[in-house]
Amino acid sequence: KFEVDLQSERYFFGGLDKNNNQYYFLDLDARYTIKENKLSLSLTGQNLFNTKTFRSYSINDISVSKTEYRLQPRYVLLKVEYRL
Repeated sequence: KFEVDLQSERYFFGGLDKNNNQYYFLDLDARYTIKENKLSLSLTGQNLFNTKTFRSYSINDISVSKTEYRLQPRYVLLKVEYRL
């Protein structure tokens, strides 16, 4: 009746940008079934550490390039499902 899925990721880029070389992400999905095939509650949380940006680097023989992504801010969603 109760399910929880917790996903965590860590990224580390050593030696490139000393101030911004680690990224942590945490997502949560929890579901509680009150009555089978009738009523359930869900709680979803994305980017719970509220990481604002993600930078990736590409290094080759003649250049270094940096790409920066703005990420969706942290959010939490509570959902109720009811079937007739």
